[in-house]
Amino acid sequence: MQWPTGVLDILSRLEGAGFEAWAVGGCVRDTLMGRIPSDWDVCTRALPAEMKAALQGLRIIETGLPHGTLTVLSPQPVEVTTYRVDGDYSDHRRPDNVRFVPDLVEDLSRRDFTMNAMAMHPERPLCDPFGGRADIEAKLVRCVGAPEHRFREDALRMLRCLRFAAQLDFAVEEGTARALEKAWPTLFHVSRERIGAEYLKLIVGPGAGRVIKQFHTQVDAISPIREDMEPHILDALPREPGVRMGYLLKNADCLPGLRLPNRLIRRVRTLLDLRSRPLPDSPYALKRLLSQVGEEAVRDLCALPEGQALMPMLEDLLSAGACFSLRDLALRGSDLDALGLQGPAVGKTLRALLDEVMAGRLPNQREALLEAALSLRSGPDSQG
Repeated sequence: MQWPTGVLDILSRLEGAGFEAWAVGGCVRDTLMGRIPSDWDVCTRALPAEMKAALQGLRIIETGLPHGTLTVLSPQPVEVTTYRVDGDYSDHRRPDNVRFVPDLVEDLSRRDFTMNAMAMHPERPLCDPFGGRADIEAKLVRCVGAPEHRFREDALRMLRCLRFAAQLDFAVEEGTARALEKAWPTLFHVSRERIGAEYLKLIVGPGAGRVIKQFHTQVDAISPIREDMEPHILDALPREPGVRMGYLLKNADCLPGLRLPNRLIRRVRTLLDLRSRPLPDSPYALKRLLSQVGEEAVRDLCALPEGQALMPMLEDLLSAGACFSLRDLALRGSDLDALGLQGPAVGKTLRALLDEVMAGRLPNQREALLEAALSLRSGPDSQG
């Protein structure tokens, strides 16, 4: 495998100062799965002050030094953490305190899932005390130790469990699944922002349909799911949160509570509204819909089973350069200013011309539009 030079430098500095150090967590999992890790974490026997001394000269951010963590910019950020075990989790999210320990296996024992509880080193065998490699080969998400304890510590782990199962297309180990179903109500001790972020990663995973079908009751408590949701349909959709939520959700009532980005909320609301309407039955009706909601929203609709019949008509219109927005018109507001139109009359006239073009009653040509604008100007309501 190809180790990042920055990670090798961190390991070398720590071990040169006499402190054992390993790469740990998700980077190990991804490496064993043949993936390129998106980020790297290192754990070490060195205490926080010893870490700082050993890594002196590197760019360091003291991100969580009381909990034994600092971030080295090497140039990619690498979190370096002292071996530790966690205290009680009174808020079901973060440990009230931590205790530094000298043993790597003790540190690994506090982690969430077996596939994330492994450590590797360029010169030593894989450290895998909980069978993470075997679980990866069996495509299983399994808690380290007693799942009831893991989920009681940090309730977000339950949603992370489903997210990993969906992203990796793994199954959830039976005991882990039972504990998750029992403990699910404690998830709502977690901030809605964190729930929303994990939820979005869950629904775009390649195995999302199967996972949501199996844990329908749990996911439905976050966002009410349509009764006719089909896993194979969900998994065939683009891996775009807006499209998948537009298919999954029963209604938009849950959106404010998920604390999602405003643009995404608007996109989902639009798609849910379109899903409830009759489909346009003519090119003119489709152009009017494009004018109202935009091409992105109509393409989202075409991705759903309800709207797939629209795709041929949409592609025909777009390939023919159909005019369905004011920016497509071969006329601008400045052209109407020259005709003496002012204020609201400019916008009103442009919209009337656009409707005539969309209906095919007027060519999208500047001279023809100017002539039509002159005709509209002479009407009794032309000044707004």
